[in-house]
Amino acid sequence: MRFTLDVDLPIVERSDWDGDAARERILRWAGYDDAETDEQRDAALDRAARLFLFRRDEAIAKNDLVAPCGDIVDGEPKLVTSGMRYALAAVNGARGGIDAPESLLSRARNALERLLSEAEGEEKTIYEAKHITVKQLADGRIVARGYAIVWDSTDLEGERFARDVDLGEQLLGMKTYPLLYEHGMNEVIGAEVIGRVVKTERDDIGLLIEAELERHARYLELVRALAERNALGLSTGAVAHLVRREGNVIKTWPVVEVSLTPTPAEPKTLGVALAREIAQKSGASPEAFARVAEDEGANADEQQTDAQQTQQERSETTMIATQTHEIKTFGDFVRAVKTGEAKALGTTVGAQGGYLVPETFVADLLRTVAEESIVLPRAFVVNAGGTIRQPVIDISRGGNDTLAWYGGVKFEWLAEGATIPETEPAFAQYTLRGIPLGGLTRVSNRLFDTPGFDATIRQMLTEAIRGYLDYWFIRGDGVGKPLGVLNAPAAVSLNRATANQFKPEDAAKMLARHKRIGANSTAWLIHPSVIPQLTSFAVGNMPVWAPDWRGGVAGTLMGYPVIITEYASELGSRGDVMLIDFGAYAVQLANDIEIAMSEHAYFQNDQTAIRVIVYTDGQPRVQTKAKLIGSNYEVSPFVILN
Repeated sequence: MRFTLDVDLPIVERSDWDGDAARERILRWAGYDDAETDEQRDAALDRAARLFLFRRDEAIAKNDLVAPCGDIVDGEPKLVTSGMRYALAAVNGARGGIDAPESLLSRARNALERLLSEAEGEEKTIYEAKHITVKQLADGRIVARGYAIVWDSTDLEGERFARDVDLGEQLLGMKTYPLLYEHGMNEVIGAEVIGRVVKTERDDIGLLIEAELERHARYLELVRALAERNALGLSTGAVAHLVRREGNVIKTWPVVEVSLTPTPAEPKTLGVALAREIAQKSGASPEAFARVAEDEGANADEQQTDAQQTQQERSETTMIATQTHEIKTFGDFVRAVKTGEAKALGTTVGAQGGYLVPETFVADLLRTVAEESIVLPRAFVVNAGGTIRQPVIDISRGGNDTLAWYGGVKFEWLAEGATIPETEPAFAQYTLRGIPLGGLTRVSNRLFDTPGFDATIRQMLTEAIRGYLDYWFIRGDGVGKPLGVLNAPAAVSLNRATANQFKPEDAAKMLARHKRIGANSTAWLIHPSVIPQLTSFAVGNMPVWAPDWRGGVAGTLMGYPVIITEYASELGSRGDVMLIDFGAYAVQLANDIEIAMSEHAYFQNDQTAIRVIVYTDGQPRVQTKAKLIGSNYEVSPFVILN
């Protein structure tokens, strides 16, 4: 049994949904006919399975399809809210439940809950306190709403804001504020903009703001970590030498940024250099900040205390930069993490602590990973974090007189004066979610001081990251991990001619059902246990496999390169031979690698534990097989030998 629901289909609201009637309509739409051949019925069931939670692979019959979730509406496949509710109830045990592995039930449950939440516009509250609320909206956006300033509330220094405080809108010319973390003074995140203030409003309580966070896994984890500690607040940062006070009442506070901070959330004055850096990222006018710089000297005496505080903060930042300058290699960085010279990420990764690898080393590590990878050099790669939704052409509309590759768009011969028939391309969508992939290894403490440490640690990490990424991009089941090509809903699965053997006719059948999508991105993936079968490959006296015995065995098979890999299945199992075009596979690989270390876990062994986390995901870019024009003959970029 496998999960087959197409979660990117359109959703319609219906209360009078009949599951049995919907099943028959879906089967008719898919072209299922009991009188057809096994291959034709199998293809029709695969097409219909997009609207069902699961498909059994035990037989080729109607009851292969389990738990309908949609219907054919105006001739198009669509998910139906009431159908998904019935299916979710069955997943949770209603009416006898569904006999399926818990991993499949969990995947179905998560998918249905998310789809219903989006359809019904539900919001999820992440954190709520007296003056701030953080919510995750139905479309996945994270929004913080609360008071960045509260009138007449005395802070830890005994100061309070006047209700008519001048916030510097005209002076600085800022039309919106960036959202930072800890006023841009966090040692690792620094002045990175983690979001944007989209709305400000003065009311009887204070300055009410609404901000939207960037969809970056690191920032979202930061918010969740503070929320779990019940320690999330909002604060504003102002240009230090322009602040005006009357006694303990703040009368002028030229705001340059709003920050998420650990509570208590105190307002902060910023030095001109840091304020200018922040403002330039926010669209403040250069003229306004030229005036700010000119006014700095004139107000030096009045703001001496603030200036000393700001200078101390900038000195600390300079010291951090100086330390970072000494880290010339990745090995130096790992040593700095071990000795504590690198600054901790703190609340970004919760109580366990962690360190972000500097960007220069990340790029180098990921480049090495990609060069040695099976999947990455051939796949469509997105280097970003958070949730990414990508549209793709729906190739399910081929057959008859329509080419599948253009989403149903048709060109026809026209008689004189005839009207060109209107066709609209159809698009599907896949989602990448930046799932954390973590690993833990142990390194001898003596190794840290050896001359070859940099090369050794780089090789160990890059090979491990590359190996596990390839494994899951090929074999992942999509439950809390990538959906690999072996389990792609669009895959064509073919039975072999003889059990436990791989013959030339098997390869020919696979090639006949393969559709190349990308350029130079197709390869055979073959398990090492299949090599003895390959050595006798021939059609008549003509060898079919062309190995390169001197260069490393693999060579080519029927024109495509052969990759011998343990990530394929053992001889005789489904997936021992695969013909895959990775141009039809999308990979998300965020430009963030997180490292944490502990000398305590293996203290008795004189070893240091190293934990590495990479944010990644992978999904097929096509969700269905495609029919060749003028036929029901189905092809796919993913062809698997059963």
